[in-house]
Amino acid sequence: MKRDMPTPCASFWQYRVAFRFFPKLFDARTFADSVIKDKNRAADAINAIAPSRNTAHKAGAVKLNGWHVAGVDRFALRSTMSSLQPTSEKPAVFGSQNVFGALLMGLTMLCFVSNDAVMKLMFQSVSVEQGIFVRGLLAVPLIVIIAYLRKNLFVRLDRRDWLIVIVRSGAELAATVTFLTALAHMPLANVTAILQALPLTVTMFVAVFFGEPVGWRRWSAILIGFVGVLIVIRPGTDGFNDYAVLAVVCVGFVTIRDAITRRLNTRVPSLFVALLSAIPICLYGGVMTSVTGWSSMTPLMWLLFLVTAFAIIGGYLFSVMAMRNGEISFVAPFRYTGMIWAILFGVLLFDDWPDSMTLLGSFIVIGMGIYAFHRERVRKAKPVSVPPRV
Repeated sequence: MKRDMPTPCASFWQYRVAFRFFPKLFDARTFADSVIKDKNRAADAINAIAPSRNTAHKAGAVKLNGWHVAGVDRFALRSTMSSLQPTSEKPAVFGSQNVFGALLMGLTMLCFVSNDAVMKLMFQSVSVEQGIFVRGLLAVPLIVIIAYLRKNLFVRLDRRDWLIVIVRSGAELAATVTFLTALAHMPLANVTAILQALPLTVTMFVAVFFGEPVGWRRWSAILIGFVGVLIVIRPGTDGFNDYAVLAVVCVGFVTIRDAITRRLNTRVPSLFVALLSAIPICLYGGVMTSVTGWSSMTPLMWLLFLVTAFAIIGGYLFSVMAMRNGEISFVAPFRYTGMIWAILFGVLLFDDWPDSMTLLGSFIVIGMGIYAFHRERVRKAKPVSVPPRV
C-alpha cells in the first residue's frame, strides 16, 4: 500500500528531505498547499522543466492537482520549488530599488577599480606574474569559504556546462594577463576608458555569433563607441604603444567571457564559476613566478594584496546584488562610474592626469554605451503578441 506523506503542517525542509529520498511518494499538491500556497506557480514550474528532462527513472511520476507528470528531474524540481517562496503582498517600490541597485553598482566599480589601482601600485615592486599569484593565493581560499557557506562549492554540471566553464576560464585567464600587463605600463584612466567599450563589444558579439537582434541604432552606437576607443589609444601617435594593443585584446577576451556566460545554465552558481576561473589564474601566476623569479615582500605589501583579494571578491558580490535590485536597464549604466574612480585614483596615487583626448574618447564610449542600454530597454518594452493557449 502506498504510504502517506507528512501532514500539511510539515516544514519546508521535511518536504525537501522526503522528496530527496522518496521521490515516487512525493505529493506536490500537498507541498504546494503547505509551503508555496500557490498551486498555479507550482504547476507552471513542474510543467516548464518536465518536457526538457528524460529522467523518469530518477523521479518516477509526480502527482500535481490530480494529474501526473512523468520524467521530472528531482534535482531540477527541488531547485525550482525551493525558489518559489510565497510572494509578499506589499507592492514593490521600484524607485527605491533602482536607487539601491545604482548605489550597489557604484560600490561594485569602486571595488574593481580599487583592486586595479592597488595592483598597479604593487607592480612597482613585483612582477605581474607574482602579483597575479599572490592575489590568487589570498583570493581563492576566500572564494572557497564563501562558496561553502552558500552551499555552492559542490555542484554537478552536465557536459555542455563544463565546456562553457572551461572556455570561460581560458578567456578569463587571457583577459587577466593582458589587462594587468597593460595596466602595469599604462595610466589607469586610459586602460579603464578602453574597457568601457565592453557593453558595446558584447552586444556586437552576441549579434554576430548568437543571432540576437540588434537594430541599426545600436549598431551605430557600437561603431561610434569604437571611434571613441581609437581616440583614447591614438594609434600612430607618440602616446601609442604595444600595451594599448594589449588593452584592446583584453576587451576581446572579456567579451568572449561575458558572451558565453549567457549560455551557461542559470542553475549553475556564479560563485562556483568564479572559483573555477580563479584557480587556473592563480596556478598560472605560480608557474610563471617560478620562471621569472620571486621578489621579497614586506608585511605591508602582503596587507595590500589582501586588500585586492577582498576588493575583487566584494566587487563580485556587489555586482550580483546590484543586478538583483531594480531594473537592469537603470542599474547597468552606473558601471561607468568606474571611470570616475579610475581618474581619481590615477591622480591621487600616480599623479596621472588624463589629457583632453582621453577624456573626449571616454565621454564618447560612455555616451554610446548608455544609449545602447536605452535602446535595449526600448526594445524589451515593445509589446509582443502571444498566441492564445489552447
